[in-house]
Amino acid sequence: MHLRPEDTEMEFIRFVRSAHLNAYGTLYGGWMMRWIVDAASTVAVRLARGPAVLGYVDDLHFLSPIMPGELAIYRARAEYTSRHSIVVSVEVWAEDPASGERKPATFSMLSYVAVDGRGRPRELPVGIIGTEMGRQFYESVRERIADRRQKSRDVNVEGYELVTSTLVREEHLVNADLMYAGYLLFILDEVGSITALKYSRGPAVTACLDRLAFYTPMRKGDIVHFYSKITRVWNTSMEISVKTLVEKPEGLRHATTSYMVFVAMDEEGPRRIPPMEGGDPEADRRREERFRILQRIRRMMSSR
Repeated sequence: MHLRPEDTEMEFIRFVRSAHLNAYGTLYGGWMMRWIVDAASTVAVRLARGPAVLGYVDDLHFLSPIMPGELAIYRARAEYTSRHSIVVSVEVWAEDPASGERKPATFSMLSYVAVDGRGRPRELPVGIIGTEMGRQFYESVRERIADRRQKSRDVNVEGYELVTSTLVREEHLVNADLMYAGYLLFILDEVGSITALKYSRGPAVTACLDRLAFYTPMRKGDIVHFYSKITRVWNTSMEISVKTLVEKPEGLRHATTSYMVFVAMDEEGPRRIPPMEGGDPEADRRREERFRILQRIRRMMSSR
């Protein structure tokens, strides 16, 4: 049995309150990411007819801020399926409840794996007639995590600074004993925000998150350590890498590494920040790639 992508589409609405705001007074990136995972996970679990865990996140770009009192509209649907995997896209729109006017706020692509009660991959009971966008994303994910087992052993944190640690408890779980990815992304954004605030000495907002692949599952009772470093500073923005290690009874494992961009802000908008010597030479290439992706997302959402 094969469904069309539109057959899987679901819409979620969140009311943005003061408790959801960042230091700049707009929707905090951690809440945005957590709600994106909520929406995408619901689509994935429904299609998988059982547990499905997040394996990869990319193309998560913040197009415009969501203000307090506005509605965050999440439109999620499956774009592609393989034997075990589901690719889900999530569009986010900001709606002014007084006028009903909507503006594009965020977009992201996520890849899930259907699992059994022990967290092992299982075959999907139903597939979809995939889109070209979904197929291309799935192929790129396969290339980037082909050496997942080897990367899980990469526990080198030279150049990183430990920001925080947390114990995986019952309230952090998605099913059985696996940690919920929405909670993890919330912490990742917090870690990145702390690093950005310390460097810029003022409010900094999340602009994007990309290349987040999960190499090791985090389970109840594990200790998760979050390390960060600034990889590049531009005029008003900075790229921050957050590396997550999980401490298990058998030893340390690499859970995930993500790249995030933060923009320093003041009352008038983006503000200049002190330059930083050196940095990762690959950061400029990643930045150019982000601009291309951002332009494509803007064109796509403007046509909706």
